[in-house]
Amino acid sequence: MEREIIRLDMDRDFKGFEELSVISFGEATNSKKEMYEWLFDKNPYNKSGNMMYLLKEGDKVIGCDGLLPNELYVNGKTLLTAHSVKSMTHPDYKRQGIFRTMTENSCERGKQDGVDVVIGLANDQSYPAYQRFGWPTLFEKEVYVKPILINNILKRRIKIGFLAELGNSIYAVYMKNKLKGQMDKEIKFEILDKVPEEIQNCWDKYKSKYKVLLVRDYKYLNYRYNERPDVNYVTLLAKLKEEIIGFAILHNAVANGSKMTSAVEFFTDP
Repeated sequence: MEREIIRLDMDRDFKGFEELSVISFGEATNSKKEMYEWLFDKNPYNKSGNMMYLLKEGDKVIGCDGLLPNELYVNGKTLLTAHSVKSMTHPDYKRQGIFRTMTENSCERGKQDGVDVVIGLANDQSYPAYQRFGWPTLFEKEVYVKPILINNILKRRIKIGFLAELGNSIYAVYMKNKLKGQMDKEIKFEILDKVPEEIQNCWDKYKSKYKVLLVRDYKYLNYRYNERPDVNYVTLLAKLKEEIIGFAILHNAVANGSKMTSAVEFFTDP
């Protein structure tokens, strides 16, 4: 049966795309159509429509790969870059070169739209393939975790509730005092439920102090955090004499029964 690579059309193709996503990433994968419309179709860096592509055999979606464009600030210049995302091959069609075909298609389509650099955020399964295709490794992603409340950890260790709560209280006071000692007392913090336009001034003022980083101007932050339809974020501003000198974007969630806050973005004077 004939195979064809087509651009993802949300109205026509979403059901097949969703089915392949669930097969590839499990039932817990985000299957909200409005989220993917925001992620793919409403990306402000698209040049000629979304950059997601499907491989279809007849009406069946058997492969997928695409790009999420954004901007990268490199030594004073702004480049159009893109992340390679949603690399999927239907398990019935493995070892037929589909992964390579789709990644090469994404790179070629990105080139046509003026993308300067394509970055692949590889997992354990895709990393060996990227190596075979000649993609250089830039770095290994690191994740840092800092406990704020440790009562659940202590309960698992010492099995006595009131001792765990006491230990947690002592730890919380210690960490709070330690943080206070490290902070500039003139810096004030403000918590908002949206990214404000004034954040652009902070980006413009300090970006030249960095050699390489993702562009975090208001255009990007507004799209990425204000406009996302299915997740709420918190913006933390650091101000000195009413001027924004830094910011962080936070996401609150629950993991394994414990509250967790992820710092998904941060930027300030280095």
